[in-house]
Amino acid sequence: LPSVGPLQTIRATFGWLLTDESDIRVSAELDGGSLMDVGCYCLSGTRLFAGEPVRVQAERVDAETGIDLSLHGQLRHADDVVSQLEASFDAPRRQRLEAIGTEGTLILEAPWRVDWGGAIIVERDEEDVERIPVAPADSYRLELDNLAAVVEGRAAALLGRDDALGQARAIDALYRSAESGEAVEL
Repeated sequence: LPSVGPLQTIRATFGWLLTDESDIRVSAELDGGSLMDVGCYCLSGTRLFAGEPVRVQAERVDAETGIDLSLHGQLRHADDVVSQLEASFDAPRRQRLEAIGTEGTLILEAPWRVDWGGAIIVERDEEDVERIPVAPADSYRLELDNLAAVVEGRAAALLGRDDALGQARAIDALYRSAESGEAVEL
């Protein structure tokens, strides 16, 4: 990816309007909620760019079923990088990740649902904007292709055990922060 200088801030969002109250995503018994359904992608993106968070703080808005209809988080990473994430079932369909550096902003449109298509945009100033279109793809096919390549010994897994553990720790910390109203150190 093009450089935008040392990273300062990341903003990640993924949301869509969920109107079907029978959808399993709103079932508290099945651990539904916006963080686990769409926010986990935002969290993974922030961790990919900035590393593991050292402190998180979160606010949630609950649905009548008790699940998080939306969750807003702020994460502190090493080197004074701060990221913000928004996961929502109560907003228009959108997804975006912005990585803001000292020399510009890298914008990823549709980073988690590649079947939506999108673009990589590099903004260095108002007159220096580069837009690289990204063709829609089948993300499940890409995952299965990587799995097959790993099993056959032709490639390494894109994400491994350490990533899964880091993701689980950060999700747990976000939930604890939203429940307590306090920042949680990791």
